[in-house]
Amino acid sequence: MLKKYLRLMYNFYFLLGVSFFKISTKLHPCLICRQNKVRHLFKDLFICNDCRSIQKRPQPNKLLWRLKHRNALLSACFNKDISKTRMAEAKKQLIVLERFKNPGKLFDIGCNGGFFMKVAQDRGWEVIGNDISIGAVKWGRTNFGLNIMYGYLDDLNLNSDYYEAVNLWNVLEHTHNPMLTLKLCWNMIKKDGLLMVKLPSKNRNSIKVHYDQYHLFEWNETDSNELIEKVGFKKIWENIINHKNGLTEIERFYQKAGPSSNEK
Repeated sequence: MLKKYLRLMYNFYFLLGVSFFKISTKLHPCLICRQNKVRHLFKDLFICNDCRSIQKRPQPNKLLWRLKHRNALLSACFNKDISKTRMAEAKKQLIVLERFKNPGKLFDIGCNGGFFMKVAQDRGWEVIGNDISIGAVKWGRTNFGLNIMYGYLDDLNLNSDYYEAVNLWNVLEHTHNPMLTLKLCWNMIKKDGLLMVKLPSKNRNSIKVHYDQYHLFEWNETDSNELIEKVGFKKIWENIINHKNGLTEIERFYQKAGPSSNEK
């Protein structure tokens, strides 16, 4: 009954929000640059003509979104072969990271069951992470013995200038406020520390082929880099992955340069 009620509420507010947004974009400026230059693009997606970010409208309520994903688990939690593949990918990522930083304190945002954290811990990193899926948090704590916090990043009380590295692997596109998330990352990371980012690269055409209902934001390769560097990071490494289905993903490492744009 609860699932049915939440689904009905979500669908009601979604339809109401889309209808209202189409009536007046002036009441809903861009969620990134705050300019009133947003227009409808495709399905529930809108694009800002100023910063060119693609945004899901209406943005889902954070509480309802967390309830919707309260038991979300990666397939790696149930499949040993997928788990091995995921941990092998994490090892490759960490090998690159360790070219720039010796093991230290590392925070994994949106870590789900903690596969990346487990590999990092085994390599000598002091790890902590968070997720909005209580099911994933419990799974990671039980199966890997990891320190995973429950909740959104902006709801947690985290130390400033504390971590050598922060991981945002396939996460930024899922956040309600990407700019706030990046500023929080900047504050968490030590001077010359690193931010790891992986996200899809989509434009106004490819988004129609690779639409993802769980992505709240999308960017192309250039615009995502501009957004991250605007906060106070400098790109130091990049890897572009072109998948057979036509989707492109970008892996990047950034160094904290600063100051953060919220301190300028």
